[in-house]
Amino acid sequence: MALELINRSWLEANDEDRVLSALHLLREFVVVEAETRTSLMADLKIKSNDLAALRFVLDGSDKGVVSPRALGHHLGITSASTTALVNRLEHAGYLRREPDPNDRRALVLHTTQAAKVLLESSLQRQVSSLLNAAGSFTTDELTVVEDFLTAVTDALRS
Repeated sequence: MALELINRSWLEANDEDRVLSALHLLREFVVVEAETRTSLMADLKIKSNDLAALRFVLDGSDKGVVSPRALGHHLGITSASTTALVNRLEHAGYLRREPDPNDRRALVLHTTQAAKVLLESSLQRQVSSLLNAAGSFTTDELTVVEDFLTAVTDALRS
């Protein structure tokens, strides 16, 4: 909502107004990033929470075991909602449940190879593009960008 007001102000402002121009570009970045996420979800035929779950399990599998309970806690959802989400992702072929090697009564979650390929290739393209773009700036320029992004992030948090 705040970014929409900034956008409206930017459209009414003089092109020389660098502050509003920078905020407008930030808004564009947020919109494009959201569109990219939405496109990935459409390709995978999943919802936002499902994508967050897949990313969490994919990241967590590299570091150890991810339980349904840890996933639910990470997403801030109930155990019933976690079960429904895991069922959906398992049915879609993106997750699999296995007995915990340390506790046969518990389950652990793993992304399937198909999910790994889809997510990692998509995310790798994005990361590569962003690194290439950021790599075209000097350290001093990037320091200014970091300061700007920190300041606007802190402004929205307060």
